[in-house]
Amino acid sequence: LIVLVAWLGDGGSLGENPLAPAIAFVGSTALVLLVGLYHCERLVNSWGSGEADVPVLSGLFIASVNLMGRIANWVGLVLLISAAGAAEGGIFRVAIKVSLLFVIVNSSFAVMGGPRIAAASARADRVAVTKAIRTASLMGIAVCLPLYLALMIFPESILALFGPEFTRGADAMRILATGQLINVAFGPIGGSLAMMHKERANLIITMIAAAISIAVIVLTVETYGMAGVAAGVAVNALLFNGLAWIVMKRHLDQLGGTRITDAPQA
Repeated sequence: LIVLVAWLGDGGSLGENPLAPAIAFVGSTALVLLVGLYHCERLVNSWGSGEADVPVLSGLFIASVNLMGRIANWVGLVLLISAAGAAEGGIFRVAIKVSLLFVIVNSSFAVMGGPRIAAASARADRVAVTKAIRTASLMGIAVCLPLYLALMIFPESILALFGPEFTRGADAMRILATGQLINVAFGPIGGSLAMMHKERANLIITMIAAAISIAVIVLTVETYGMAGVAAGVAVNALLFNGLAWIVMKRHLDQLGGTRITDAPQA
């Protein structure tokens, strides 16, 4: 909002100062952090005391998964700039940013369903875990389908908002949008594995998907440019979600077919 108000107020000359958006972002993030910490502190003050259980190793696995999940995008961008120039890289980066609108929806439903999935997994409630993931998936598809159709039918018009030269990224954005829709359709699979204490498997799956994705990008970037990099990113989404779904299904099968409706008593 700060950037938008400043841009409207000075007639669009904000772009002449590239540090202004960065400063606004850092300042706003710091403000949100402080307010969030204040409210969290107020919330937990009334709680009792107990031993702290901080799973450092699990946290490192989760952090590594998040890092590896973005490597393919960055490697693809670097290879594209090397092969086709900075202009193509800038156009592709905008296409990625637009397609990341799906991530906002997917992350929101993942945060909403995460505690339910963790609680259901802790009490070996297979039905509840499956239902939570399926609900997040269906709700995500319902929200994202109009966006997906818009990006598939009118990509040139959407990219033209950034400038007429950006329309060259239309095919790449179609492919990126398809990859993001795959993420939404599978639901919060990666987060669910973390809730089930499958962080190591999650990391291995992410590494495999990233390696194959980078291989696809290397093989296609010279010939297909932005579309080749986008195909590698979409392959990453398909492989990660497919392999994660297999691991999750096997874990749920080990829980058995019965539903346990009550948490175990201490």
